[in-house]
Parts: sequence; structure tokens; C-alpha cells
Amino acid sequence: MKKTLITLLATTGITYGQLSVGLGYTNLNQDISGTDFDFGILYGSLGYEFAPIADSNFSLLPELKVGTGVNDDSFGSVDLSAELYLSFALRGQFTFDQFYVYVAPTVSYIDAEASISGLGSVSDDNTEFGVGFGAGYHFSENVAGEASVEIFDDATFVGAALRFSF
Repeated sequence: MKKTLITLLATTGITYGQLSVGLGYTNLNQDISGTDFDFGILYGSLGYEFAPIADSNFSLLPELKVGTGVNDDSFGSVDLSAELYLSFALRGQFTFDQFYVYVAPTVSYIDAEASISGLGSVSDDNTEFGVGFGAGYHFSENVAGEASVEIFDDATFVGAALRFSF
């Protein structure tokens, strides 16, 4: 079975990839009932980058992000916070020397909580499909910095991250 898989990979042109981990911060701007709210989210990411076509500057990177809110917002006496952030994306990435750009269909899940002083709190979750865009720069072979934007129906994420490859 192992030889069959290796042979299949070799004949299709797929090259072995590398593990990618990251640490990032994203600002979520969301329109809730006509009011804009901003949440800061700190996340960690795990992905695996591989080139489906040998010797090309194109690669794919499936990536999972897990995070939590670190900067809350309020509206009057209501405090809003992002409790849990999960995101899965499949990046199509083009690399030009040390610079790269990508586009990624994305599905994200957010669990948010609203609390009112003295009255308690309620939570709600939301899952949406969207698209992300980004650009990055390789400072070394294994370290890169990147900036990204993810756009959903009523939310926009703008962020920055450090990515480490192994």
C-alpha cells in the first residue's frame, strides 16, 4: 500500500510538502442589526503546504485556525466578546522568490457572547462561507510574515500573522 501511494504521488507530479504553523491576530468587523462591532481575535494555525505540480510556483495549503477573543466591544451596557473562533481554508498560493500571494475559500465558525451588567449573558454562534486573500514575505526559508483579509456576508476579518514551516 505504501509503495502504491508513493508511486501514485510520483506519477501525478505531487511533491512532498511541509508542515506550517502560525500565530496571528485578526480584527473582526461585524454588522449586527445595523451596528458595527469590532472584535480582536488571537489564533494559532496549522496547515500542510504542498505543490500539486512539481517545479512550479503554485502550491496548495489546507489550513485550520483556532482562536479566542482578546479585544471585546461594547454597545451601551452590553459587552460583546468572541469566545471561540474556528476557521478552515484551502489556499491556492503563488510564490515569487520571497514574496507570495494567495486566495482561499474559507468556512469560519464564531461563538460570541453578549453580557449585560447585572442581568447575565447569552451566547450565539454563526458559521459562514467566505473568501480570503493575502500576501506574505519569507524572511528566511522557515519564517514568513503575512497580511490577510477574509470577507463574509456580514463580517470582515483583517489580520496579520507569523508563519513557521518545517
